[in-house]
Amino acid sequence: MRSNRQPSTPRIPSVKGNTMLAVWAVLALTLAGGASGLCGKEPLRWDRPGPGTLAVGFKAEAARDETRSFGPKHGLNGEVFGPDLGRPIQVCCWYPAAPAEGSAPMAYSAYVGLGGTLPEGRLPTAAEREANVRAVRDQLVGRGASEADVRSLLDAPTTAFAGAPALAGPFPVILYAPSFGSWAWENNVLCELLASHGYVVLACPSMGENDLAMTQDAAGLLAQERDLAFLLSRAVAMPNADAGRVGVAGFSWGGLADVVLAMRDVRVDAVVSLDGSIRSAGARDLVLPRLGLDARNLRVPFALLAAGPGDPEDDPSAFVSRAIYSERLQATFPGIVHRNFCSHFNAIARLTPGTAEAKDWRGVAAAYDATCAMVLAFVDTHVKGSVGAPMPELPKSLCTLQTSPAVPAPPTEGQFLHVVLNEGAARARAIYERAKKADPQVVLFHEAALNALGYYLLQNGRAKDAADAFGLNTTEFPDSANAWDSLGEACLAAGDLDEAERCYRESLRLAPGDARLSAQTRQAIVTGGQKALETIAARRKAR
Repeated sequence: MRSNRQPSTPRIPSVKGNTMLAVWAVLALTLAGGASGLCGKEPLRWDRPGPGTLAVGFKAEAARDETRSFGPKHGLNGEVFGPDLGRPIQVCCWYPAAPAEGSAPMAYSAYVGLGGTLPEGRLPTAAEREANVRAVRDQLVGRGASEADVRSLLDAPTTAFAGAPALAGPFPVILYAPSFGSWAWENNVLCELLASHGYVVLACPSMGENDLAMTQDAAGLLAQERDLAFLLSRAVAMPNADAGRVGVAGFSWGGLADVVLAMRDVRVDAVVSLDGSIRSAGARDLVLPRLGLDARNLRVPFALLAAGPGDPEDDPSAFVSRAIYSERLQATFPGIVHRNFCSHFNAIARLTPGTAEAKDWRGVAAAYDATCAMVLAFVDTHVKGSVGAPMPELPKSLCTLQTSPAVPAPPTEGQFLHVVLNEGAARARAIYERAKKADPQVVLFHEAALNALGYYLLQNGRAKDAADAFGLNTTEFPDSANAWDSLGEACLAAGDLDEAERCYRESLRLAPGDARLSAQTRQAIVTGGQKALETIAARRKAR
């Protein structure tokens, strides 16, 4: 029987161990020069692995995802909003560029002035940018930073050239997912670094499904995942971007959203989580299963860079150890805290005494540099395809590394259903049995997906293949009344009255106790099964 039931939307429990960044924390600063102070008029840069050979361009654009709405259409007083109610998304892009001779890189205040997405779907005006910079300056001074240090930071040049002409490329793509409710450019140091080594990097702010404020629930998580997919659609249309080579990276909440994207979008070639919420017990044990996802759904190389030791319940190894079909890298930095993976928090902590939890700034600088080096080496290997891209050698006191090879993976659901459709369900059963022998817990398909494909085959005159497909469903889900009902229908269509009767009787036996069925569906299965048995009896009598 066809099913039209829709899954309920789960709520995400509080994610422990991943401190969310305050709204005022909007500055970004590279940890240049080890434990030295602010870099003054020197470019905001990295020490290691060092900039690439390419100059970096930067552009911010106001875009809309017209496949999703944002905000209400009508106000309480009947006013009509619009006309364009598509989801507004501020898109930040770093890319290999050819700046004009004699041009100067943009000041850091250019990032600060951007702020985040505006609900009107536009970039901020000059006055609004000045207000954003002024608000940040006042907040930092209010928290103990000196006027001189803040001014030095805001005036410092970055390594990016605003609006510089793009090199032809095409260059592989990296999508960056910021932390909970944060700005697209929170880790501009990492983004600039990747662009200088030949990547087009796209990012957008973290915001909720229908509001600028991110929400710590499934709706917020999936909104950010879809924002990343929107960025990928933008990359497809960019002449300097190679959307056939795609990596994703994210920090904190973004380090959960990017993994979800990698599980659901086959275009992703590798994923990096910077102390992501993917390590939290809540996300791992409750959220992912309720979204129909598991660590075994991850089939691309995966790197998790984590602070240590953290909450025992949020052990990063718990997810990594289950992602057996991915080549995995786990790096643990015992001397830093969660927020040190984000350059803007490090800037705030350096400027405002008492903000930082980590006191060893030389160690923080080394850890952030190592993070940049690891991310670059990882995507060079798995996205760009550079053979033997070296992982940095680090002292164990700074970082411990664990690598795990991928176990040969069974087919994904899409691959398996492709075999059913194009090679026949008998061939699919052989693959199913081989996969189950290798791993009895493997799940190759959802009941509803194979059920729908079975009806497609039945409607297109392939009754035998339909019966074989429904038979696979009864093998995988032997207690499903709906699976047996569908198999009975296919057998009846194929003229196998004995098998059809057996299936319908099994469906009628299971239906009363099948808790997955709604009352309406249960009654439909019972009524349909009884009528089918009458039809079978009539056909036998007519022979």
